[in-house]
Amino acid sequence: MSNLIRYNGFIAKVEVDTDTNLLCGTVINSSPHVFYGENVGKLKKQFEIVIQEYLKVCEERGIEPRKSYSGELRLRLPPELHAEVAAMATQEGQSINKWITHTVDQAVHA
Repeated sequence: MSNLIRYNGFIAKVEVDTDTNLLCGTVINSSPHVFYGENVGKLKKQFEIVIQEYLKVCEERGIEPRKSYSGELRLRLPPELHAEVAAMATQEGQSINKWITHTVDQAVHA
C-alpha cells in the first residue's frame, strides 16, 4: 500500500497524525505544504485546494512552483551488486544507465 498521493504533477506523503486523529499530507516535490483530512476523500480534496492556491500564488509572483531536478543521480552500490547490475544490463543489451532507469521507472509506476 502506497502512502503517496498525486495531483497535477505534485506528490504528497500521507501519514496519520495520532495527536489529532487526522490524515496528514505533506507535499514533497515543491515547497512543503501540510494539509489534513478526516478521511482519504477529504484529504485528497484538501490536497487539490492547497495545490490550486499554491499555483495561483506562484503565477501571481512569477515563481517556479516545482523543485527542479537535474536528472543526474549519484548512486553507490556494493561492488557485488554493481557486477550483477552490469551483467543484467549486458544480458538485456542495454547500458547500465538505461537498465537502471528502466528498472526504477517500472518500480515507481508499478
